[in-house]
Amino acid sequence: MEKKALVMLYPYFSEYELSVAMSVLAQGGKGIVTAGPSEEAVRGEAGLTCTPDLAYEEVEADDYDCVILPGMARPLSADTQQAAVELLHLLDEDEDMLFAACSRAPYLLAMAGVLQDKRYTIAMYEQEQQAMGIFAPENFRKQPLVQHGNVITAMGSNFIAFGEALGHALRLSFDEDWYRA
Repeated sequence: MEKKALVMLYPYFSEYELSVAMSVLAQGGKGIVTAGPSEEAVRGEAGLTCTPDLAYEEVEADDYDCVILPGMARPLSADTQQAAVELLHLLDEDEDMLFAACSRAPYLLAMAGVLQDKRYTIAMYEQEQQAMGIFAPENFRKQPLVQHGNVITAMGSNFIAFGEALGHALRLSFDEDWYRA
C-alpha cells in the first residue's frame, strides 16, 4: 500500500497556505487524507468549511509518510491543541515521517518534540517563542522557508515555495510553472 499525505485541520486553519501544497500532491498523484479534532466540520480562517475524513484519534500512523499543518488565525483550544500534539508525537515515532508546517503551526511541532535539534522558521515573535519555553532559540532562522532533515517550515506568505518544497521532498512529479505568472 502506498502511503498517503495527512493534512491536519483545526478551527481557523489558514486555507490559502494549503492551496499549493494540495495542488502539488494532486499533480503528483499522492493520496490525501484530512484529519480534524473530530469528524465534525471545521471552519477555516476565511470561512471555508471542511469536513475531515478522520478524527485525530482515528489516524493510523503507518498509513502516512508526511503530515501537513497549515497556520491558524487564532490559538487552538486546549483540547484541540493536546489532541494535535498527541497525534504529532505518534507520527514522530516514524523517523522517515516528513513534517511540513506553515506560519504559526511549527509551535505544534515544537510541543510534540519534533523540532528538537531542527532548524525552523515560524510566524511568531522571538519574545513569544521564548515565553512559550518549547523552542530552541539557537535553531530559529528568520527566513521565509527552512528545511532541515525531515522538517519543512515556512512563513505563511511563502506558501508557494512551501508547497513546492513538499513536492520535492516527496519526490513527486509536478509542474512548478503552474504556480508562476
